[in-house]
Amino acid sequence: PHFLSNNIHSQRCAILCFTETHCKRRSHSSIEELLPMWKDVHAYTEHGLAICYNAEIVSLLRTFEISNDLQLLPLLLQIRTEVVLVLLLYRKPGPIGNFIETLTSEVYAIQETIHIEHRTILLGDFNLDQHLTSNAALLTPLVQQLNLYMRSKYSTHNLGGILDLVMDTSSSQPISWCPSPFSDHFSLFFE
Repeated sequence: PHFLSNNIHSQRCAILCFTETHCKRRSHSSIEELLPMWKDVHAYTEHGLAICYNAEIVSLLRTFEISNDLQLLPLLLQIRTEVVLVLLLYRKPGPIGNFIETLTSEVYAIQETIHIEHRTILLGDFNLDQHLTSNAALLTPLVQQLNLYMRSKYSTHNLGGILDLVMDTSSSQPISWCPSPFSDHFSLFFE
């Protein structure tokens, strides 16, 4: 409700992705209660993920099962005429461990099950500040193996870090952002 209090989001966007929703099953409102033409899909992970979409523009083609090693919500969507695999991720702060390898193999396995031409967008709160060269280098193998362009070029957090990332197989254009009164993370926008 707070985010939708500014109706520009629901009027101008086809998809809204949220990390750290902290929603429990049956303990939250559906976006349909606020916007009847919208639908939502939730991943009830430790921190919670949600992808909401305008059902007048977007169709849900497929959901995917993933391992419990990641907080990841993958959906295959059709946005007008374009088929897009949207992978929403949250990685809590802390040691990296085998996160990159696990994510790369999970995304690759999902992509292999899709037998139609599609665009892949991997996005979310990675908690790996890309201002730090060592963190940027950690993601290089992922970006290269999955043929992704890193679109997050500017700070996405009110303390200055590039924590929220958007990677895309079809566009390298930088994302736009706007501070949000509801979060310490900025709202990110892209075509």
